[in-house]
Amino acid sequence: MISAVAFDLDDTLFLERDFVRSGFRAVARLLQGRFGMRTDWFAELWRGFEAGVRGDAFNRVLAGAGLPDDPELVVELVRCYREHRPAIDAPEDVVPALRALGLSPDKVGVVTDGPPEMQQRKFEALALQEFVGHVIATDRWGLAFRKPHPRAFEEFERLAGCSPAECAYVADNPAKDFEAPHTRGWRTVRVRRDGGLHAEEPSRPGEVDRTLTDLARLPEALAVDGG
Repeated sequence: MISAVAFDLDDTLFLERDFVRSGFRAVARLLQGRFGMRTDWFAELWRGFEAGVRGDAFNRVLAGAGLPDDPELVVELVRCYREHRPAIDAPEDVVPALRALGLSPDKVGVVTDGPPEMQQRKFEALALQEFVGHVIATDRWGLAFRKPHPRAFEEFERLAGCSPAECAYVADNPAKDFEAPHTRGWRTVRVRRDGGLHAEEPSRPGEVDRTLTDLARLPEALAVDGG
């Protein structure tokens, strides 16, 4: 019987593209204040994202506006993106599913990669503290401990006071999310949200126990023991 549930954050409890949009708006405001309307900063950033640009979005938009290469400015833009207050919301299925699980917050957590402060701001913006007692950001131990490293899952077991067989992980990315919990004996549930960045990627054979399009049927899929 499942007694504790951990969730991925991005594209599981909210759509990652919403955070990207929010961050790009913050960066666009900074650039407009610095350089004026030399270009439509947000539109150019978003156009690049929709075209699959990753990693050098800010360098590209600066070059496209005819500005010289400026590594210090790029660092400033990255900081703005990561440190802005996110304008994001949980999809409408999230809170009802968390409530229906009937678990106390000490049995519910988030296991997420990414800069800890940024991930914490995302979590706080979603206002799920009533249901989720633990936020484990793997980057606080170093990049080597990002998923699929098992350390975060071992930490959740310790915090929740549950054995691996009593735990479930709910996430979206088949490239990294399910290997460690599956190997440890957790139940695994993949969420393939419409608009999720990894929704079209195939699951790895044997690593996912259930696949859902949202969290509406999660309590049924897990049949948790809320006692």
